[in-house]
Amino acid sequence: MGCGNSASHEKTIGYKERCDEKREAYLQALTDKRAAGKEIVYVDECGFCAESYRHHGYAPKGECILGLISGTRTRTTTLVAARIGSTFTAPCLFDGSCDAACFNAWLETYLCPRLSVSDAVVLDNAKIHKTLRTRELIEASGAEVLFLPSYSPTGLQPD
Repeated sequence: MGCGNSASHEKTIGYKERCDEKREAYLQALTDKRAAGKEIVYVDECGFCAESYRHHGYAPKGECILGLISGTRTRTTTLVAARIGSTFTAPCLFDGSCDAACFNAWLETYLCPRLSVSDAVVLDNAKIHKTLRTRELIEASGAEVLFLPSYSPTGLQPD
């Protein structure tokens, strides 16, 4: 069991709270939906700030690196979009963080008009996705809702 000749490798990180049974059930549900001819629609949102900056920089040896940032907070910009097959669709940028009302407005205006009975919408477990209104909007379009299992950010996203 010598370690002298072993190479260092980067760890693959996972959550200890994840449930392998729920992951398997999700993968089986996804397989069943595909076998039934459903198109899988992945939905997510992300936010970013204008005041984002680099924490590291380069300078000649011995010289200090000074980076000036604004002391005033700027607002977050949020992007919401869906992926159907290999195509991103219904992208929407807006100022501020995404809450359930904003997410549902995007669903109603941009995504749901494109959905049909041949679609299954995959959402993560963010609180904004768990409202009754979200489910009603998606199901009213004829599509089905499928939630990713908790603590499963890797390995279950689209290819």
